Amino acid sequence: MLDLGAHVGRTTERFADELSDIPIHAFEPTPGSAATLRQQVAGLRNVTVHEMAVADRTGVLPLFLNRFDQTNSLLENAQGPGHPVEIGVYDHVGQIDVRVTTLDDWCAAELPTGDLVIKADMQGCEGRMLAGGCRILGDRRVAVLYSEVLFAPMYEGQASFWDLHDTLTTKHGLALWQIYPLQRDATGRVAWSDALWLREDVLASMPR
Repeated sequence: MLDLGAHVGRTTERFADELSDIPIHAFEPTPGSAATLRQQVAGLRNVTVHEMAVADRTGVLPLFLNRFDQTNSLLENAQGPGHPVEIGVYDHVGQIDVRVTTLDDWCAAELPTGDLVIKADMQGCEGRMLAGGCRILGDRRVAVLYSEVLFAPMYEGQASFWDLHDTLTTKHGLALWQIYPLQRDATGRVAWSDALWLREDVLASMPR
């Protein structure tokens, strides 16, 4: 299992408790959050922390640090009056360079075979993650993808729900299983949510 954008490990801990025999790899590029993540999972033998981001290239990229650190992103904040969240939350407090890898490069080096369950909370970079994972997606290694999805403009160059859905269903044969409760902005407009896509064999095993 890959937890992409693990922040301080709340989701990682849940998965590690429920899937104690499954190796979990938690990726978090923000140094402070990664340090807290390591502390949180120090006693979990099936969790490995990777202080890096996942995108569409391998190397080093700038990470924008915001006032609310859960909104840190490789992407610049969307500009203009259409932003769905009180903009102060997204005010920049700094910028650092972070290591970046792709799913294809990382899996080739670390997990060359086997099914993958992926959770992604990457502040608009989910599309770049998929672009860097064409090989593993083409090989049908992704059994489950649970991801934050954006409906309103939050980051420059973000992938929307429709972008992700088209890539996963049309190009890679996954099926949309669920869209979770929608989050709305102050005007009532749908802003973001989470969605779950399943590989066909996993879909066939789900209770109806």
